[in-house]
Amino acid sequence: MIGRRMTTPSAKKRTFYLHSDVLAAVEALVRAGYAPSQNALIEHLVRRSHDRLRRQQREDEMRAAYAAAMQDAQYRTSQEAVERDFGALDREAWG
Repeated sequence: MIGRRMTTPSAKKRTFYLHSDVLAAVEALVRAGYAPSQNALIEHLVRRSHDRLRRQQREDEMRAAYAAAMQDAQYRTSQEAVERDFGALDREAWG
């Protein structure tokens, strides 16, 4: 269940238009006890989606940095040495 947040001076009122099926789903989730209010539910879902987006962006940045690093011959040689040095231990650990 989503916790209740108290309305604070930093909270701002907004008006959004939702399709009727989405509004029905919001109301059903609140009735089922998933959240204490429609506001709490929407806030939770937006925060969760935003957190997921930020996590994906960080992962994309790390993948890009790693791909760029692998273009560097010295870095690639270093990584191959690490793989060679720890290969036996990896095989032992993974059975």
